[in-house]
Amino acid sequence: MKVQDGSVFIFPVRSVPGIVDEGHLKAFLENPRILKVMVGAAGDLRAFYRDSIKLWGLFDLDLAYKVMKYQNLAENIHCP
Repeated sequence: MKVQDGSVFIFPVRSVPGIVDEGHLKAFLENPRILKVMVGAAGDLRAFYRDSIKLWGLFDLDLAYKVMKYQNLAENIHCP
């Protein structure tokens, strides 16, 4: 995750399982008032769902690009 000041954080969820609940990562990801921007989030979303995390407040740049492409060029937007 990159924050406004330019800092980048990586969350080792598999190697530090307590980070999800005790570290409040789940609360952060499920908070709809915090915007999360990702690129190609489908795989991450499947992993979050598997871990009972329902991500809210997500803007997926890859999906947005596909929608814009469809709107402007009528191209197929099927996601893999």
